[in-house]
Amino acid sequence: MTTQQDVIRMLIDTTNNLKGVLDKKGQDYSGKEDTFKNFKISSDILNIKTEKVIISRMLDKISRVSNLVDKSNQVKEESIIDTLDDLVGYTILLKTFILKEKRNNHTKSDHTKSDYKNDPYYEEYIPDIS
Repeated sequence: MTTQQDVIRMLIDTTNNLKGVLDKKGQDYSGKEDTFKNFKISSDILNIKTEKVIISRMLDKISRVSNLVDKSNQVKEESIIDTLDDLVGYTILLKTFILKEKRNNHTKSDHTKSDYKNDPYYEEYIPDIS
């Protein structure tokens, strides 16, 4: 039986692992100045929103997970766990990008603090508008 504690342990292990992975991949793909540089370049080339570029990468990972589930460990280069970790990483990147964009494009008429009441990072990403 899987307990809530098992899920929390998996969350902690996954996020601890992803810290290093996101940092390394971020430096490889974008350097230190703009984490989203490679996504923005793709956005410009494809003429779509940066968020959509990140979502398309997430969809690639979802498709890969589906294929790996069907093949049941036949692919050695990348495990289903690695692919799921990549998907979590893209989810974190998308959330960060969306929250940063909200902060950067924020005006008092756009949002109220109640719009973000369930977001634990509200204060960090969205300026106080009271």
